[in-house]
Amino acid sequence: MDVVLTWGPERSIPESDRLRGLYPGLTDAQIQAALAEAWKVMGEAEIFAPEIKRGISTNALERLRRDRPWLTEDQASRAISQGLYSHWRDTGE
Repeated sequence: MDVVLTWGPERSIPESDRLRGLYPGLTDAQIQAALAEAWKVMGEAEIFAPEIKRGISTNALERLRRDRPWLTEDQASRAISQGLYSHWRDTGE
């Protein structure tokens, strides 16, 4: 998750390469599966953005972490923040 959440100059390095650097024993299939799951979290976080902005959703962190014991509270919080930013960037809202 941290690989997908990374901002800054590190973003110029492909995510799969950064993940492989952190966990050299992963297979290509495991890397792709891990990145797909991380991007699924990011997509859900962005879907929650309108609810959060309207004050409807106060449990977005819990919803992200519900079936993901591997997702830390910090990672979920960062995903929500980036989801809010992405929603604003894409919609202007």
